[in-house]
Amino acid sequence: MRLSFLLVVTTAAALFAAPARGDVSSVSPPDRRWSGSNALTLPRGRSELGLLGGARYGLTDSLELAVNPLVAVVVPHLEAKLMVARELGLFALRGRASYPTTFLELVSKEGEFGLLPATSKPPIAVQLEADIVATAAWFERQLVSVWFGFALAVHPPFTPEELPLLDFPFLYPRFAPLYGPGVPRLGFSFEGGVVGGLHYTAELVAFVMPGLPDVGDASAIEPNLALEYRFGARFAVSGGVRTSHAEYAYGRRTHFLPYLDVRAGF
Repeated sequence: MRLSFLLVVTTAAALFAAPARGDVSSVSPPDRRWSGSNALTLPRGRSELGLLGGARYGLTDSLELAVNPLVAVVVPHLEAKLMVARELGLFALRGRASYPTTFLELVSKEGEFGLLPATSKPPIAVQLEADIVATAAWFERQLVSVWFGFALAVHPPFTPEELPLLDFPFLYPRFAPLYGPGVPRLGFSFEGGVVGGLHYTAELVAFVMPGLPDVGDASAIEPNLALEYRFGARFAVSGGVRTSHAEYAYGRRTHFLPYLDVRAGF
């Protein structure tokens, strides 16, 4: 865990201290047509629909709205990213508001998809998340980004008996704000073009989860490696592997999640 935070802090220091080898504006026209884990937003009027990534829309040249229709059925939410240009790179504020109670009620049952006991009583809750993202272009068509964020949940008090810890892989750090004072996170990513329409993404996000029931202070690290082929501005296919290395009440465990995704742009 300490190594991951050292990597993130080192990347952040390099991003802010070193002179950029490329101009972000020079990579924006071809690469800004597709969303990523960077400070760039979709151009005004541009829409994107992904099987896993959901729907995104460039409301203005610096404001992007996002929602995942499949996820929104069980976790109503809305995301927004506001981009601000800087001399040597880009900065953005990214926010998300969600209502996790519906999902927790659905998985509080016995049998298939029962992630929590049937006796669980999820409280009415609103979860708020915010990140500040910095992006620089170090080489042509190559972006490096680093971000710091925090997630918290607003809800009436509840006991571990009413809502046991949801320690399912990947969901674990995202619902942890319900059980503690909040979850800070640090992340960085490298992304860019390889050759032609082939692009890559290498990403790592680290979470700190203090005050969890039966666990105490815990942490999670999630690397992600992916390759994507973009057929111009209208269609893209990607594949990758997400990994979760998290600290649970029963010890540290590592899980892998291979995935395929398709995106369409309009």
